[in-house]
Amino acid sequence: TLLAVHLSQVYRHGLASGTLADSPRARPYWPYQSVRNATVVAAVVAIVAWLAWQRGAPLDAPADTEIAVLPRPEWYFRWLFELRRYFTGEWEFVATLVVPLAVLAFFLAIPFLDQGCGRRVGTALRWLVVIAGIAAWDWLTWASLARDANDPEYQEAQVQAAELADHARQLADENGIPPEGASALLRDDPETQGPLIFERHCASCHSHSGPDGKGFVAAESSAPDLVGFGSTQWTAGLLGPDAVASPRYFGRTSFAEGEMVGAVRDLHAEASQELPGQLRAVAMALAAEASPAAAGSQAEVVEQGRQLIVGKLGCTDCHKFHDEGELGSAPDLTGYGSREWLEEFIRNPRDERFYGDRNDRMPAFADRSVSSEHHLLTDREVRLLVDWVRAM
Repeated sequence: TLLAVHLSQVYRHGLASGTLADSPRARPYWPYQSVRNATVVAAVVAIVAWLAWQRGAPLDAPADTEIAVLPRPEWYFRWLFELRRYFTGEWEFVATLVVPLAVLAFFLAIPFLDQGCGRRVGTALRWLVVIAGIAAWDWLTWASLARDANDPEYQEAQVQAAELADHARQLADENGIPPEGASALLRDDPETQGPLIFERHCASCHSHSGPDGKGFVAAESSAPDLVGFGSTQWTAGLLGPDAVASPRYFGRTSFAEGEMVGAVRDLHAEASQELPGQLRAVAMALAAEASPAAAGSQAEVVEQGRQLIVGKLGCTDCHKFHDEGELGSAPDLTGYGSREWLEEFIRNPRDERFYGDRNDRMPAFADRSVSSEHHLLTDREVRLLVDWVRAM
């Protein structure tokens, strides 16, 4: 638009050529300078089109205030972003307001300074402004990019942002964009929201980290590690004589010397050759409570485990399991680790179905017996947290 206005004014009024108007070297604007301008514009458009074709426009994850990000401006504003680092706190306005206004005022004053200077001084001033401006812009831009390139936290955030963007596109491909907008894709996604809720409300006591050390590691772990909770492997570990009292399970809770730890150790003290297989069957039976479809071809072993729970191993002396046993002594194993079981446990672990008065410090996050305004988690957050824990 500006170029069109400029050309229209040139053709209407001509160029102010000053004392060079009578020079034999003077040439008309068209076609000489016009062709040069058009060539440069065409080259720039071609470069931009090629970059768009090769790299495309970035498609980040939908913006969400609940998801932590480390945003950065586009490359042409990096200089201002870097300048802000030198004026922090109450002095930030110097970088964002004073310096830009001073530069703008200087640019506005350049024509008047040029008129008041001799030809040599004016030429030197113009070159100085161009060189100093480019040097300052280059240095501040390079400093900002170099700082980020050597910042592990920023690099990790970039990797996470890229993974989140890929996940958002995958959700959009599978489910489409909901009426609430693209941000709802991640806001209602357990894989995205689950870790955020866990970090805010659970990670102060529970760890959630695998053998590779990735995930959440509680600074002062005082409750079981929940990676793989409800799976055969997790439950089998709970039934191990050493693991049951380790920090991964009850080792840092008030149950470290409790009846469950004692019962597991007594079982192993009287160990028979069949015990490992029996405990494996029990673990599979409890995992099937969490996910009935997981039983699959192991239905016979699962049924054996259920019979051991209510029979030979005596689990129902303390635990209720379907129609056997009673509530009040230890958590109900009916539906153990299932979506419904875990939701109710998180809502109120003090309920008779779980630990009752023996509950060890775990708060009731959404007790149905009290008003929702006093809940620590909303129903939606409970659901997202449960789905994430069960999936991991």
